[in-house]
Amino acid sequence: GGDLHPDMRQLMDKYSERPDWLDEAKLAEGQALMVRFLPVAVYWMYYASLVGGFSFPNITKVLLSTGYLCGSAENVKKRLSDTFRMVLSVTVPGGMR
Repeated sequence: GGDLHPDMRQLMDKYSERPDWLDEAKLAEGQALMVRFLPVAVYWMYYASLVGGFSFPNITKVLLSTGYLCGSAENVKKRLSDTFRMVLSVTVPGGMR
């Protein structure tokens, strides 16, 4: 949108182009693999990464200071939902276009 800060617009413009070295076939293969194992990946992201991350004091400090996953239940649900939608949007075939 037109309401983006100029620095954000510059960043978005720079990284919206697909690099010349991108191998579309390998990207599609990786997306298919992720879709195949998505239930297992979600399980491990939650239990091994998300829950496990709270046991490390330095990570907990960051989470508390930023409010990331530490606010109201609604904020936590929204953050997790946003993250899941992002993962899904880049994982589904054609999602990186």
